[in-house]
Amino acid sequence: MTSSLPALRDFSDRLSPMVVKEMRQGLRTRFFTAALILFHLALVIIMLTLLLEDTTTQATENFWRVLIAVLGIILPLQGFNSLTQELREGTLDMLRLTGISTLRMVWGKWLTLFSQILLLTSSLLPYMIARYRLGGVELVGELIALFIVVVVSALSTASMVAFSWQESIWMRLITGTATLLAGLAVTKYAFEIVTDEYTRQRLISLFLSFSIMEWVFFIIFLTGVLPGCIAYLLCIGAGRCGSTGQNLIRRKRQLLLVLVISQMVPYLLLSSINSDAGFALLLVALALVLLAGVDLATEEMPTSWPELGIAKAGKKHRKNWHRLLYPGWASGVFFYILLCLIFLAPLALQATSYGIRLTYYSNDEFFGPWCCLLEASFISVCLSRYAKVRFTAWWCIHLGLHAIGAALYFSATSLGLPELALIGFLTPVTAVYAVEAFPGSMSWLPAISAFWGLVWVVVALGQAWLEGRRYVSLEKSREDDLGIENHLPSADFPIPA
Repeated sequence: MTSSLPALRDFSDRLSPMVVKEMRQGLRTRFFTAALILFHLALVIIMLTLLLEDTTTQATENFWRVLIAVLGIILPLQGFNSLTQELREGTLDMLRLTGISTLRMVWGKWLTLFSQILLLTSSLLPYMIARYRLGGVELVGELIALFIVVVVSALSTASMVAFSWQESIWMRLITGTATLLAGLAVTKYAFEIVTDEYTRQRLISLFLSFSIMEWVFFIIFLTGVLPGCIAYLLCIGAGRCGSTGQNLIRRKRQLLLVLVISQMVPYLLLSSINSDAGFALLLVALALVLLAGVDLATEEMPTSWPELGIAKAGKKHRKNWHRLLYPGWASGVFFYILLCLIFLAPLALQATSYGIRLTYYSNDEFFGPWCCLLEASFISVCLSRYAKVRFTAWWCIHLGLHAIGAALYFSATSLGLPELALIGFLTPVTAVYAVEAFPGSMSWLPAISAFWGLVWVVVALGQAWLEGRRYVSLEKSREDDLGIENHLPSADFPIPA
């Protein structure tokens, strides 16, 4: 007589307790339940429309609009209050008492939300098979587009969780909106792959033309760079709400340095062979450096030497390069300059040493504005030195500068006075708008605006150098404390009264 297997009533003990906790709560929320029901209801209506009216093209477009809206917008929004709710309720401190690190908590939250995304994605299989059987569906293009949407959803969710540490709901709305708009810009390309025959065939032919080296770099990008970007975003969130002594800043900067180098080295090797692949790598590296500029320029300075992440015992740390990994915006300015040099060095190397003409993605039309974007983070360093919340100050300064730049552009173009836009060259942000107000023949203006932006870089370096003296004092206090500890009498010997 055979006995039936016991029913599975809970998650496996092999899973992290943080993941189990978040999974139990996430699957029972009304938000996920309502999103799941409405998502399938919309897809059923689309499939009925396809069966009754036989409008394959319109049904495909509606199918992917619903898919992108749910996977790219609605489900990532679940991370909007992830860390804020924990900070308000004080549950993070309670979880730390169990020995769970902050990074592990943030990782568990993202993994739970991404599991829900995969669960909903797997439920698309019946609809994909039905649409394929009815005809009019390019299977390869659909799979590529679905993969892009899922990857964008994973990155958007990680970004939502990472920036949910902010108490201000307005700042969370701003960062959340920026995250969703960036994700929609990428999913728009996925939508074109499905709906536009030329885009789909061009992408497929690009993959078919890959050499062995290009396939190796592509696999490294999928298996290393994409997970690394997610880990970097989660380190940002964990570092903002981590307790003293958790050296997440050092790990985060090391990971960021590896990610940027892993993009620029393949770019240098592939740009002359495959300009499309090189352009894609360049855009990913640019996005990473710009995100790093926001994070590094808004880190809070340490107040005690244990926050530096130095071991309690060991050699003295007096080398300046070692301070690049210290937490705080003072070291972040120098580390950001290092990232900018790594990003710009391959472009300069191509243009000078090898004599290779840079293609459409690195001429003056793009190179000048990219330099201005890289210099933009230094403005907030110069103007928000005494701000209480540097992250809020960064966004307020940049949103204000973008508003001023747009106003200068529209005023100069509507009045027919492009000279009015010359005021915009005072900052790298407004310079991007000021350049557009002049005729296209003046291609030297972006380079001039980028060169003028170096003034902000020099001022930011001066402020960072002055503030960086705090590291020296903290290192000295560390040596003094360890010197006292080393001279304490041993417990094996009697202590004189």
